[in-house]
Amino acid sequence: MSEDDCQGGCSRRGVMCGLSALSLLSIAGLSELVACDTGIGSSGTLSTGDGGATGGDGGTGDTGDTGDTGSSVCDQSNTVCIDLSDPSNANALGNVGDSGFVSVPGDTVIVVHVADQSYDALSAICTHAGCEVQYRSGRQDLYCACHASSFAMDGTVEGGPANRPLKVYQTEVRGSTLIIYT
Repeated sequence: MSEDDCQGGCSRRGVMCGLSALSLLSIAGLSELVACDTGIGSSGTLSTGDGGATGGDGGTGDTGDTGDTGSSVCDQSNTVCIDLSDPSNANALGNVGDSGFVSVPGDTVIVVHVADQSYDALSAICTHAGCEVQYRSGRQDLYCACHASSFAMDGTVEGGPANRPLKVYQTEVRGSTLIIYT
């Protein structure tokens, strides 16, 4: 690894620079979100916390909110679920304007609490040089401190040198679970 790979103190995707990207974010005081092992049981019940018990005959689990009948969301490989009632996640995303980070397959995602029961999820990796972006609540945008690129909450570039948008992930809230579709 060359010194250029870690220039400016920014952590670049695929370059450890001594620590993982999420470790660096945690050191910087940014919140790492805890993904949960929730799932929708065969009865269509969204289980939270301990996952709930499902009856052998497809009965309703002992905890959770009602989900779509017969669907399976959080146990699919293309979703990441965040239990918003988990104390770590509640501290990170409890108020509008709060943000946190979570790993998804092949990416690091920034999750922003944008309105009551509404969350945006975008790639946290700047498209210019691979540094992590941060949410600026005063400007309601994402900013890359490495080279001063900025992005709107729909991922579009507002200021370069980045010239490609950030990847946007679809989100959904069911009960106290935030689902990020990867």
